[in-house]
Amino acid sequence: MKKQISDFTGKYQGSCFFIIRTQNVNQHIMQARCRELMEKYKDLPMDLADGSLVVLAESKNLEKIFTLDHKDFKIYRFAKDKKFKLLPARLSVGSQK
Repeated sequence: MKKQISDFTGKYQGSCFFIIRTQNVNQHIMQARCRELMEKYKDLPMDLADGSLVVLAESKNLEKIFTLDHKDFKIYRFAKDKKFKLLPARLSVGSQK
């Protein structure tokens, strides 16, 4: 796996490759989409973990995301401007970013 990861160029590709590889999806398409999203939401900024979750959700047609990062995931959109349904549905005040 080390050689496969080293074949990629860019700052985040090793981690993105691992997540994508384990989900049996086209790694190059998913990797490009992850980069595209991180650029789109760079003002937040979207990090690799958030980008990977959004990409995997898009690829599997999932609208529910488990995250404690409600602040950012309320902004992220998928499938032509659809909002994610966030789990847990509510956070206590002390746990939000």
